[in-house]
Amino acid sequence: MLAFLAILAIGSLRYEATLIYSEESFSGTIHCAVLTDAGLAAGYTSDLMTHHGHVLSAKPFVWIQDKLYRLPLGKKGREGIVLDGNDRMLVGAVDVKGAGYVPAQWIPGESGSWSSARLRVYTGQAGFGSHLGPDGSIWVTSNYVVKGRLIGENWEQSQFGNFELVGVAADGRLFGNRFRNRQFDGRPDNTTPGFYRGAKWSVLKVGEPTGDRYYARAKAVNSKGTVIGYVDFANVLWAGNTLQAFRKATLWALNDEGDMVGTVEGSKDDVLIKLWKKGKEHTVSVSLPKESLVYIERLNNGGVIAAHVARGMWRGLYLLRPKKR
Repeated sequence: MLAFLAILAIGSLRYEATLIYSEESFSGTIHCAVLTDAGLAAGYTSDLMTHHGHVLSAKPFVWIQDKLYRLPLGKKGREGIVLDGNDRMLVGAVDVKGAGYVPAQWIPGESGSWSSARLRVYTGQAGFGSHLGPDGSIWVTSNYVVKGRLIGENWEQSQFGNFELVGVAADGRLFGNRFRNRQFDGRPDNTTPGFYRGAKWSVLKVGEPTGDRYYARAKAVNSKGTVIGYVDFANVLWAGNTLQAFRKATLWALNDEGDMVGTVEGSKDDVLIKLWKKGKEHTVSVSLPKESLVYIERLNNGGVIAAHVARGMWRGLYLLRPKKR
């Protein structure tokens, strides 16, 4: 039986929490990769996450209209993950016996229902379908590096070198991090955030107001090219040519309106969920399990937040919605 804590603050925004999935897992995880304005949520659950961040026994899902559906893996599929998508298409990867992880695409069935979703795998290319482009192309990555993209049946090889793709803007710009070497677990290190427009590389500003640069990385981008990430020890927002630092907050996600969601430590060592709307900071008042860890994953344009909540061996995925007045 879980005890719940209501986080309240003066000038806060009142939210209500809907639990859409939960499980008992010693070291598993739940990840929400997609949260659309129509209310579709998609991602994957995993029975085990290694200390290097690799997931095992991953199972993709889609949640819509208060129902959760497991996505098909195919006859030879052993596990799979959803990494990006929209209301009409989800992309990710399926671990196919004899081939390893290959890019995958799911679409609703003939009736338009995700309960009968159809799977397509691209066994000719190893890697993950990590991002869906505005033209419907699927960008494929492997070992944190962009390999190229699938345009229908055609494959287009990339020439970006060591480039970690974070997101694709509506105008086709590829945002992410160029890197020179890797950490002990294989993740990119010595990163430089920026974007490609075609073959041209542009660096995001990493100077003031955060001081001397030690570390910089882009974390997420919206369709307009607004970026959140880190510079030195501060979370930052890149909007156009401006850089804004948030020294006491951890920024987790942003939507296409430029609103952001993050967390800050409260006065009683608790964690407060913060929402920045049109530049103004608000505290999200919502009831969640006491003494739990909260990981914010997605924010849609309606202000709905996807949050992964963990307490002991219990894991839950919540949708936090604004309360109707």
